[in-house]
Amino acid sequence: NEGSIFQIDEETGNISMAKAADIAGPITLTVLASQVTNRDQFAVTQVTIEVLKKSRNPPRFEKERYEGYIYSNSVPETMILRDRTSNRPFRVRARDEDFAT
Repeated sequence: NEGSIFQIDEETGNISMAKAADIAGPITLTVLASQVTNRDQFAVTQVTIEVLKKSRNPPRFEKERYEGYIYSNSVPETMILRDRTSNRPFRVRARDEDFAT
């Protein structure tokens, strides 16, 4: 992670940018995950992130406002529902003309 451009959340594993990348192209990260209770148990993988040139078009949401539903007694990681009467998952959709086909 040369230049500390990316950071990895130790709890979730989410990779995010800590600062702007100054060049376009691939950046390869070596990621090591280990068990909390036994650091001798671990795995290593490679993550390649393609840094693209700055976008010319901002993403646009399909709707101005979204509503999802979830029960108040739901456990963590419960799926948010699209409406009150079905089990269809809630979705937020956006389109970016820089990546349109």
